[in-house]
Amino acid sequence: MLNYDEFIFPNPQEKICIVKAENPNNFRGSKLSKDLKLYNIIMEELNHPFFKSMIKILQCSRNLSKNVYGPNVLYLSENEGCFPRTGLHIKEGESYEYFPELNYVDLVLDEERVLNGELYIYTHELAHTMLKNLLPNFPHGKSSIPHFSQCITDYFTAFDEGFAEQFERVTCENVPRYLEIKRNNFNFECNFLKLWICNFDKDLRYEGVFKNNFIYKKFMPKVDNLSIENSLLLEQVSPNFDATKLKTGAEMLSCEGVVATILYNICTDKILQKNYTYRHIYNKFLIKTLPANADIKDVFSPYENVLIKILWVMYNLADRIKEDSPVLINFIENWCEYFPEDKERIINIFINITAGKTIENDAGRIYEQIAIEGMFGMAEAVSNSILQYRKHIKALCSKVIKGEISIGQNVPKELWIENKRVTAPKISFSDLNTQAMMINLNTASIMQLMSFPKITLEAANKILSDREDGRFIDENNIL
Repeated sequence: MLNYDEFIFPNPQEKICIVKAENPNNFRGSKLSKDLKLYNIIMEELNHPFFKSMIKILQCSRNLSKNVYGPNVLYLSENEGCFPRTGLHIKEGESYEYFPELNYVDLVLDEERVLNGELYIYTHELAHTMLKNLLPNFPHGKSSIPHFSQCITDYFTAFDEGFAEQFERVTCENVPRYLEIKRNNFNFECNFLKLWICNFDKDLRYEGVFKNNFIYKKFMPKVDNLSIENSLLLEQVSPNFDATKLKTGAEMLSCEGVVATILYNICTDKILQKNYTYRHIYNKFLIKTLPANADIKDVFSPYENVLIKILWVMYNLADRIKEDSPVLINFIENWCEYFPEDKERIINIFINITAGKTIENDAGRIYEQIAIEGMFGMAEAVSNSILQYRKHIKALCSKVIKGEISIGQNVPKELWIENKRVTAPKISFSDLNTQAMMINLNTASIMQLMSFPKITLEAANKILSDREDGRFIDENNIL
């Protein structure tokens, strides 16, 4: 019987190694001793079938991109947070070997943190690492808004972070221990912990992705005596969604929560998982060609299969990504081109999640009407509106599948302007380091628009109304 690990890992005996940092000021370290308890409890966690699949897919991303010099590394540092890194010196004996293009995950872990489930975030950072393997020149987004799942940033930040965030939900679904820890973290005696931004962001990444909450606009909390900078930030970080108002298509594709929702539903869709594709594509992810009698289904599970397709689509985005244009639209169109057997299913997933807002606004208006009728308990009206909505969505799906309309025809290019009147904190309210506020006029809220000194309330409302009707700002009518 074939050992398929030999076709994927250059060293099947060491699929991943744990490297302990020497100090916080450089990226140098030694492999953690296998005799240590910390090593063993980390490896026990990483030997869970789900983590083994993710490490396997990481190696496949390296094989495809030909970035295979050096081991897969989990780097234990003192840098609070979690980060994807590039470049590492690993001590071997008395000397160091440098791996300049090695992409890896940097985490702070000790025995207590591992037991408390903090390795759940590993797959999030692993996703960033895969993207760096496949698209090393992936553009940096221009938004100055600190990224959280509920914020509207830019097309590139939303795609990068959304791809990573959807793994948080999938990880908790596949490793029950993490979900149990998550549920035990809160109780009525410490309910206030849910109010901390990082905690409600984590909840949104789990519940919001599953419930498709991120497609809704938000309402602004009423807080007196805030500076203009903090008012603009509060508008973004607020977790208060208004189910009667949908985001525009551009706002959805600039929100990592929406992108995570779409990619989560793609990754977990049974039809897409079971649709295996051409054999030569799978061989691109291996270090040597499979024999003709090997069954691809024995090499890659259905879930791994859909991840392989995601990596292939991403890898082939390199020449198609355009500055300031919606990368998720490129991704979906690429998928339909490379995997035509998936086209109908993936188009249906995308349009249903976004209520067709990237194509036109009519279905979205019916959706909003259903939300209002539902709140009033208008059973007959809701039933009629749902029939109307489903008919409209079905027609949109059919037209896109036939090539009669574009899936992104209602999504404009980003148009960024620096607002010199206000600054934005780089991370959170308490961050003393600030940067100029960059605003995309085609996703800007009414508050963001009015932060420009010459834009009145009337002018801001006109811009929002025009955008809702598909009339976007471009270089010819820039403010």
